[in-house]
Amino acid sequence: MLGGIDLTKKIHVISIIIVASIFFAMYVNCFTINAQDVLEITGPVDAFEGEEIEFTVTLDGEPIQAKVIFGNSLFVNWTNSSTGIIRFTMPPAPIEDKEYVVKAEVLGGLNANHSILVKNRTGILKIELSTDYIIEMEKFNVTVKDRDEHVIRANVWFNSAKYVTDSEGNVTLIAPDILITTNYGISVNKTGYKSNSTMITINEVDLGLKLMEVIHPSIVEPGVANIEVNVIGKYGSLENVTIEIYYENSKYSEYKTDRKGRVSIQAPSINNDNYFSLYVSKDGYSMYNVEKEITVSLFSRDLGSDLEISLTPSEVYEGDLVKAEVTDDIGLSVEGVTIWKGYLELDVTTDSMGRAEFIAPSVFMDREYHIYAIKKGYNYAESKITLRDRISNLEKLTIEIETVINESEVFYVTIKDESNIPLEEVSTIFNSEEILTNENGTASFTAPNVTIDTFYSVECSKYGYLPSSTSIEVINLDGDVSSRKIQICIAPYVMESNEFTVTIRDDQGNLLSGARVTFMDISLVTDFKGTVTFTAPDINWDRIQEILVTKFAYESTSAEITIRNNEEFQYWYLVLVILIILIIGFIAFFKYGRIV
Repeated sequence: MLGGIDLTKKIHVISIIIVASIFFAMYVNCFTINAQDVLEITGPVDAFEGEEIEFTVTLDGEPIQAKVIFGNSLFVNWTNSSTGIIRFTMPPAPIEDKEYVVKAEVLGGLNANHSILVKNRTGILKIELSTDYIIEMEKFNVTVKDRDEHVIRANVWFNSAKYVTDSEGNVTLIAPDILITTNYGISVNKTGYKSNSTMITINEVDLGLKLMEVIHPSIVEPGVANIEVNVIGKYGSLENVTIEIYYENSKYSEYKTDRKGRVSIQAPSINNDNYFSLYVSKDGYSMYNVEKEITVSLFSRDLGSDLEISLTPSEVYEGDLVKAEVTDDIGLSVEGVTIWKGYLELDVTTDSMGRAEFIAPSVFMDREYHIYAIKKGYNYAESKITLRDRISNLEKLTIEIETVINESEVFYVTIKDESNIPLEEVSTIFNSEEILTNENGTASFTAPNVTIDTFYSVECSKYGYLPSSTSIEVINLDGDVSSRKIQICIAPYVMESNEFTVTIRDDQGNLLSGARVTFMDISLVTDFKGTVTFTAPDINWDRIQEILVTKFAYESTSAEITIRNNEEFQYWYLVLVILIILIIGFIAFFKYGRIV
């Protein structure tokens, strides 16, 4: 028959179980029950994205096993119980440096925090100005930096001119003369860095030398009379402006403007030189352009066919698209005609229909502009267009684009307003090709083949907005392009059902657009920031999933990410307590129990 344990022995067994449970609970909580204990987590204060960084957790200076949370539960893991060390791979920072908090927790509620700055691996050039207030005709310094390091030999573009930073990363610029307070753009670029740009305001302050602008033809016939020249200032026409004509290094004639700021001049007859010069002066005034000498070309007319040019519209705002149509004197379209804006030859010629398009130039005030059509074997044609100033108080267009692309690669340009809203029908020009953005504010281009790494400009304009431009670098792919490597920047862990970002870079750290990233059965293409976003699936247990990346002219690569289950059991120590109690109970039963 089955017997049992007498009352004394039962009490003995129960006492052993209770005492053992108390001692085990004290052992589990011995590190956290003292308020004087100090928990610390140590590690570097900054690191680059993609780097594996080591953190150490200690309690009163001794290593301890602790739960460590990186960011807002971006990564969660446990330190090594004997060393207190844990390692995390830094998350992507595709746009700018980002600070994260790393939190350590131990049983009993004690915790500690540590901050780390995750830095973008590809340097974003920063533009620093020597002054916040820039006035016309004064010098100011521009410093180009990558974080706190000065960048030497960086290209600085300002007022249609290129400058190069010195050994301290500096260039000295001179603000131009202006009629009214005006915005100007400054762009910087250098191979291996992300380009950047900014807008500055140059303030008109009515300095001792006021500004005047000369409206004049740039091409005339030799010896022709009654050539009209107008001189205007901030408040209108300027009287008694001296205009001197020089031909072949000798003074040819001199004129004075009337009350309407006008004067009719006569061109010299052609001898050896096919141009003459105008020198314009008035006490207290200066011309807006740097060159004080105005050059006018002399084009003779012969018995050849005359060109005729019509412009549509005849009155536009600066930055608007102008259409030109060129015919001969019997109305037939003429192909291959060069269009000139003033004395500047444009990089456009008429097509088989005699048509060409160009962007209206910027002006300081409303004024007329001379447009010419020129082709060998024809007499030139001239027309005028009225340009309206609209630069004041306009919103700036923002260009989003990858700053480094490979030759023959398709790339995307996205144009947004200052509220980050995509804009459609924005005229976007790259390598003389113009494309209007679609409803998503995007236009696509194909990079040209280049013999060396080359910078190209991207320009955009839209009615009602301030035109904008930036630069991109086109990389030559000489040699074994298959040896070009791809870097995958991802977090080591992601919780189920959460979104996570994959950032793709080349072996130089440049962001790669157009790379195909495959996760499970989903395949996406990286944007201009080199990123795609996926959502982790629901799972029952932690799982490792492969991410595959492919791109033309690059070696395919893959990486692994761990998908963690949200229902992970965290109270394992309670299971241990119960197991030990059961073991002690069984031992006591078999030791003191008996069969009778």
